[in-house]
Amino acid sequence: PMESAPASSSQSTGDGGVPLDLSNLAVADDDTVPTVFRWEHGGRQVYITGTFNNWSRQIPMHRSGNDFTYIHNLRRGKHAFKFIVDDEWRFAPDQPTVADIEGRINNFIDVTDFKAYTGDRDFEREKAAAEYGGATAAASSATAAARGGEGAEGGAGGEGEAAGVDVVGGAVGA
Repeated sequence: PMESAPASSSQSTGDGGVPLDLSNLAVADDDTVPTVFRWEHGGRQVYITGTFNNWSRQIPMHRSGNDFTYIHNLRRGKHAFKFIVDDEWRFAPDQPTVADIEGRINNFIDVTDFKAYTGDRDFEREKAAAEYGGATAAASSATAAARGGEGAEGGAGGEGEAAGVDVVGGAVGA
């Protein structure tokens, strides 16, 4: 489970008198972009921090095999971040970087102009097929196969666009 951020101006008290940070519960709106951060360079414990939380705490990333991920609703704009891998501050060499005034290198992401993937006709047809039964899905698959396109499991939209989520890291330029 994700831990809540330090006290902020949007504090309220939950049932047990424990402060509840409402800023982490915000549903992604036009001002935020759900962003997947990735660390693919090994390590046993990996944390992330950055300008998105004022470098105030190290957030544990979720391990899957040798890779680590963390999803955060970033405010639109530019953000610097860094990974803490087994107690050592690191930047991901395969992701964009920026140097701060002291010359330290951080990773960098700009989600100012991110546009969520809103779907296309194939996506809408597959979604309707999934919701209303298999017969339409089979027909949709057959039609797609006849066109030489992708079947029901095909991806409509490139990496980093699916479901309106920005992806940081992964196969860059592959």
